[in-house]
Amino acid sequence: MKQICIQRGDASLDIEKCACLLSDCFGEGRLEIKNKFINVISNEPTPPQDSFLLAKHKGEIVGLLRMMSRKLVVGQTVINCGGFSSVAVAPQFRGQFVAPRLLSALDEYMKSQAAVILLGHGRSTMDACYVRSGFFGINRYHDVELLPDGLPDMSEEIFEFVKFLLEDGKDRYRSVYSALSGSMIRGDGEWKFLLAKIAYSGGADRICGIVDKRNNSYVGYAIFFGPQLVELALDDKYYPYMPKALAALKITRTSIHPHHPFHRYLRTKRTSILRERLALTGGYVGKLLNVESFLSSLAEDYKKRVGDSYGTLVILGHEVSLENGIVCTSDRAPDVNAGCDVLLRLMLGVHAPSDFWGVSWNEDKPWLKFFFPDRGFHTSKADEF
Repeated sequence: MKQICIQRGDASLDIEKCACLLSDCFGEGRLEIKNKFINVISNEPTPPQDSFLLAKHKGEIVGLLRMMSRKLVVGQTVINCGGFSSVAVAPQFRGQFVAPRLLSALDEYMKSQAAVILLGHGRSTMDACYVRSGFFGINRYHDVELLPDGLPDMSEEIFEFVKFLLEDGKDRYRSVYSALSGSMIRGDGEWKFLLAKIAYSGGADRICGIVDKRNNSYVGYAIFFGPQLVELALDDKYYPYMPKALAALKITRTSIHPHHPFHRYLRTKRTSILRERLALTGGYVGKLLNVESFLSSLAEDYKKRVGDSYGTLVILGHEVSLENGIVCTSDRAPDVNAGCDVLLRLMLGVHAPSDFWGVSWNEDKPWLKFFFPDRGFHTSKADEF
């Protein structure tokens, strides 16, 4: 076993070696990787010295992990979220527990930063490593294919897609996405990172302002990744005009939050095909770093659901008082019996309780099945790490 040191470091100080490592691991050309790497380092809101964990052997970088801090919407609550991506280990050092040690160091660092939950955007080839490190697939994608034989929408072409106005976009994003569970809170740094990522795509991805040509008013914005609509902030009175506008742009699919009002419009007013995928392999993986803090963050929301029927919720080795929101450890029998992966998705609201298989409930608390609403938990592709 080779001696390997894991440390937090600034990967921008050794871009060439990091680019070589990432190229060897992910199969892209070194120049392409290097340019992407510089783009990430230059625009990531998390400071460079707090953005990487490096595995070193005799001073040489043999593994790395990119990490970041974000704010995540869960129901009516905003929680501290740690994130990671780009876990890479040099081929000659694989099988020596470098990746698990990087993930373990990530846990400890993010706990020190008061992160409650840890999310990563992973590749299926790393599944076994993530599972051993306590992660579970959590994200559910709802891709809607727009069919040309749908019910007629407004045929008038009223939209012009123009340059995105950042300050207006910030307000519109908050008004729509602050109520959608799984969304990231975007400050100036997160917006800068998103716009830089779109600009780097070379035109494959776009963010556009939307103008109503009838009165020359700016009415919203949209983000397109290739042929997909992945984000939209637009007054709902304009929804009937959007399908024709999307068709003119050759946008054939949407991949937005399942509780987004435009998603619901398409599912009720259009003939469409819904493709749903629970990302158990690849996509977002997650784990709780601090169960007590997570439950405490949600306690006020929990209290609102039970009204005057005070009681307790026993889950994940903790007891939550629904009268005062106090959370403490408990050795009582849990009210919900299921695997940790199911419990995490249940509390995040990835599914409705009725959609889970193999869950047993405390029969003395018949309200439990109504206690965990389907929030449609979904993180926008625009915010993928």
